[in-house]
Amino acid sequence: MKSLFSIVLVMSMMSLMTGCQREAANPIDKEAAARGKQLISKCTMCHSVNDDKAFVGPSLKGVIGRNAGTVAGYEYSPAMVKSGLVWTPENIETFLKNPSALVPGTKMAIGEVPPNEAKDIIEYLRLID
Repeated sequence: MKSLFSIVLVMSMMSLMTGCQREAANPIDKEAAARGKQLISKCTMCHSVNDDKAFVGPSLKGVIGRNAGTVAGYEYSPAMVKSGLVWTPENIETFLKNPSALVPGTKMAIGEVPPNEAKDIIEYLRLID
């Protein structure tokens, strides 16, 4: 039992250190995040960003790095569940540009989000992650 605790502790510390290194290598653009906070209001008609509750769409809290189709309490399309996607900033940007092109059969029904707006939204998601 003691060795299992040690393994979990070491893995947790490594994860924390990796996150800090990633953050230092790619700092959050606070101005873009502030713009993203305003822009995400369009998203919050369907998605929560402050908690893990699913609404019309799944929660966006902690979305960056999450496997697509895995929020408990939300019924995803079979296409999203089978997509194998991990929500990286790049995948989120591609998805916001044209959800059906990235995941044919997705339930996401939005028009194209301009690239500059998508980047600002992603910065906000990184900030609240």
